[in-house]
Amino acid sequence: MRPLRTATLMALAAASLVVLLSCISQPTFESWYTHALGRLPLPDAARYYLINHYKLGHSLCYFLLTLTFGFTLRPRWPWLILAPFLLGVLLEIIQTTLPTRSGDWHDLLYNLAGIGVGVVVCLVAKAGRCMQPR
Repeated sequence: MRPLRTATLMALAAASLVVLLSCISQPTFESWYTHALGRLPLPDAARYYLINHYKLGHSLCYFLLTLTFGFTLRPRWPWLILAPFLLGVLLEIIQTTLPTRSGDWHDLLYNLAGIGVGVVVCLVAKAGRCMQPR
């Protein structure tokens, strides 16, 4: 068996973090999110906006997941979009079965926005080299 490369482990860690954040209870997540933002040196208006618009966390998580996936694994371009999106769909379906979470199809739009920005940043930063040309 071939040992896992560091890049593969980084991509798995990023995906695992998204899965963990998607499956912890909603009150626990909101409490943690509010507490974490309270410790950041942000202007009060920015902190208020981020706390009351926590759905932006979806975009941020999937943006970071897409960057990690793109820069470490360098997949073919459709998989750079499809893999994170399919993970998001699966997690929303799973959330509908959890007693402390609820699946929301609007979250997929926020996920897709983060994925889109991640793909653009990946393309610009690496000039198309983050994805293997085939």
